Order: sequence, then C-alpha cells, then structure tokens
Amino acid sequence: MAEEALLRQKRFEAAEQARKVALIEATITSFERMVANLADEIAAEEERTRIKDPNHVAYSTLAKATALRRRNLLVSTADLKSKLDAARHELDDALIRVRALEEATSATLLEPIIERRTGDQYSAPLSVAS
Repeated sequence: MAEEALLRQKRFEAAEQARKVALIEATITSFERMVANLADEIAAEEERTRIKDPNHVAYSTLAKATALRRRNLLVSTADLKSKLDAARHELDDALIRVRALEEATSATLLEPIIERRTGDQYSAPLSVAS
C-alpha cells in the first residue's frame, strides 16, 4: 500500500510539472503576441508622427514608452524560455521516476502471483506418457 501511495504522489508531481510547463508555454505565447502588437503600435505612432528615429528630439513619447515595454517583454520572454527548458527537464525526470516506480510496483505486485503459480500444475513441466 505504501508503494501505491508513493506512486500516486509521484504521478501527482508529474502532473503538476506538466501543468507548470503548459502555463509557461501559454505565457510565452501571450508575451510574443503582445510584443507583435506593441511593434505594430510603435510603427503606427512613427507613421503618424513621421519621425522614425528614436534619437530625434521630437520622437513620440508614446513610441518611446511602447518600445521600452516591448523590450521588457522580450527580456521576460527570453527568461521564460530558459525557465521552460528547465521545467521540461524536470518534467522528463518526473516522468522517468513515475515509470520506474510503476515498473517496480507492478513487479512487486506480480511476485505473489508468480510464487503462487510455481506450486500450480501449470508451472510443472509436462511429462510425456510412453
């Protein structure tokens, strides 16, 4: 029974890690979408003001603020991608532990069946009558 509880716990941990990976992937997708939208906003503002050089004295404050936000999102996205790699490795490790425990548990559960069958008539070698 303790092995079954441990197996349930390891399966739960693997499921939690899978949820973590899915959440990070969804966040990265959302950030990438926001980065694209912000790039469009910057381009629209530069088109509206007809000043595309961020160093120009009359460059739009809105475009500067939007560009800063976009850069911050790009940094956050890069950070999340490294965290995603780590989370995927943790998930792989958790799944390996679950599989190993499942194999060990199934082998342990099968031992009484195998021992019982050694006394059965089916396990005895067949004798050929002459």
